[in-house]
Parts: sequence; C-alpha cells; structure tokens
Amino acid sequence: LINDSLGHAAGDEVLRKVGERLTSRLRKADVVARVGGDEFAVLLSDVGQDSDVQSICDQLLEVIAEPFPLGGNTGYVSASIGISVFPEDGVDVPTLLKHADAAMYQAKENGKNRYAFFEPEMNRRAEQRLRMGRQLRQALELDQFSLCYQPQYDLMSGHMVAIEALLRWRDEHGELVQPSRFIPLAEDTGLILALGAWVLEQSCRQAAAWQAQGLDFGRLAVNVSGRQFLGEGLKETVIQALVDSGLAGDQLELEITETWVMEGPYQAEKQMQALHELGVKLVIDDFGIANSSMAYIKRFPIH
Repeated sequence: LINDSLGHAAGDEVLRKVGERLTSRLRKADVVARVGGDEFAVLLSDVGQDSDVQSICDQLLEVIAEPFPLGGNTGYVSASIGISVFPEDGVDVPTLLKHADAAMYQAKENGKNRYAFFEPEMNRRAEQRLRMGRQLRQALELDQFSLCYQPQYDLMSGHMVAIEALLRWRDEHGELVQPSRFIPLAEDTGLILALGAWVLEQSCRQAAAWQAQGLDFGRLAVNVSGRQFLGEGLKETVIQALVDSGLAGDQLELEITETWVMEGPYQAEKQMQALHELGVKLVIDDFGIANSSMAYIKRFPIH
C-alpha cells in the first residue's frame, strides 16, 4: 500500500527502517535477513522455552507498528509472524522455513498483526492455498468467472435504486467457490487487479445492454478492492469500461471499504477526486470499522 500510494522510494525506506528496528530488538547471537519482497526471517538461537519466543515476537510487533516518517507523510505497517521450532518442526533449513511460512499465513488469517506457532495441519492449508492460487490464474484464462446482480431497493418508495455486481467462480468441476475463499487470495497475489478490471468491464456492458432494452434499475454498483483503489490506473480502467460499454459515468457507483480509505487517506482523496470528475458515484462500505471520524470522512467527495 505504501508503494502504491507514496511510491517505491518510500517503500524501500520502510524496508530499511524495518530492518533497523528488527535488529534493535534482537540479540547479537541472532540473525535477521530480508528474504524477499516484504518478508524477513529471524533466527533465534539458544532459546529456552516458547514463552521467550513469544516475548521477542511481542517486542517485534510493537516496534514495527510504530509510525514511519516518510518525508511529509507518515506510514504505518503491521507484521504477521510465523514460528517454527527446531527440531520439533524440522531438522533442516528448507523445512523450518516452509513451516514458518505456513504459520505466518495462519497468523494473517487470524487477523494479522500477530504471531502463530507452526502446527502440522497448517501444511495442508498451505498446499490448498498454493493449489487455489494456480486455479485462480487458470480461471481467468478459462473464463470460469461470472457475475450475478443483487438489487437494492429504497424501502420508503419500494423502487429499485441500484443493482450490485457480485463476482462468482465455478471451478473446473462446476462447484461454486466462496468469495471469502478466493478474494483474499486474489488480493495477496495481485490477481485482484485483473479480476477487478474484468468485473468493471463486464458489469458496465451488461448494465448498458439492460438500459438499451428499456430496463430501469437505477445505478450499477461495483465493489473496488483496496489494491485497485490505492494503486495506479483505476481512473483509466473506469474510463475504458465506460467508453467500451457506452454507460454514463453517473450510472456507475463504486463501493470502497472504509478500512482501505484510511490506509492511505492522501492517495484516497486524490483517487476519489479523479473518479468524482468522471461523474462516478462513490460509496463508503463497512463504515465504522476503521474508527475514522465523521469529520475526516466528510473531506472526501463521497455520496
């Protein structure tokens, strides 16, 4: 998110500072390394018991959560930590790293900003995740995704005011995969950008076709992921979908989760203004979960 909203130079600076903060809380005998992307590995030697590991992990989570000054901006990150223990969880480096990785994904699934010790069951879940990641890529190529549309009604008048496009995936066996299973994975892998563009394109085409048939459904509502919203190119993607379909900008409503808005408020404000200029309606979803003040939200051009 910091890369997308403040640039890669800011992201590199965060990585450097995370490295400094990690080493500041570890002993001279310990080893810390960046193993790629935004992942670090820590090797603790001569640890007596699990509670000692927990204490160190608590310190690492605490120091990483402190704000990062980045020029005129402030960045925040959290960490998810997976723990494997020698020799119970493996006797060689690849196995220990693999099991720590599986535990890290469990920590993410448990809500992030926490740690988890490896358990054998995690291996099965990690393999499922890997398999689903491959299937997700193939699903785009094999046209296994579809959209269904949920009507939204004004309870006072009883009139339909919008239809919300909802993404569905049937795997190669024809079984429906729950969005709660594949959307977070698409977010993590970056596939959500291609998926999100596909949803916008297909739903705008369908809405324009229904309008041409004289059907009055109000607006088309489409959910926008955090990666889409805080990344580059969303405005261009929206323009392309509107131009290709012939749908008017004021017939499109984009739903943005409040949590993502508050992750990068400066970028969010710029992005919203650009979309607002296209006539697109903007809606905040799940309001209240990110503890943002109403005064702050009122700064944004939302409807």
